[in-house]
Amino acid sequence: MNSKKLLAFCAILMVVSLLLAGCGKKKEAPEGTQSLSDLKAAAEKMSVQDLRDMAMKYKNLITAAMGDQEKLEASIKNLSAEDMLKKAPEIEAQINKIKSEISDLKERLQIYIDQLKAKGEAVTGLEL
Repeated sequence: MNSKKLLAFCAILMVVSLLLAGCGKKKEAPEGTQSLSDLKAAAEKMSVQDLRDMAMKYKNLITAAMGDQEKLEASIKNLSAEDMLKKAPEIEAQINKIKSEISDLKERLQIYIDQLKAKGEAVTGLEL
């Protein structure tokens, strides 16, 4: 009986941690692996419309990743305690990866938003 309680506790703890952490699928950034300093230099030379277009691409990528996160969180709720324990390492790896990717995408999005602001442009609809 104690092992069942422990298993149930572990399952609940895993669900809560997954819900708090979030997860999703990898989304490819428009510039691939371009460094942030190179990206900033390129953004300084872009037109306002090009800056808006790139910012919107990043916003869409981030929004899609967040949608994937919500789908994965919903699917976790349907897992049995045993399945959850078996899949925990894989899910945790996905969580860490998607969190890192979203963070990188947000950082790159901010470069375009900052450039638009520097040019005196409104950024309504581009910020998350």
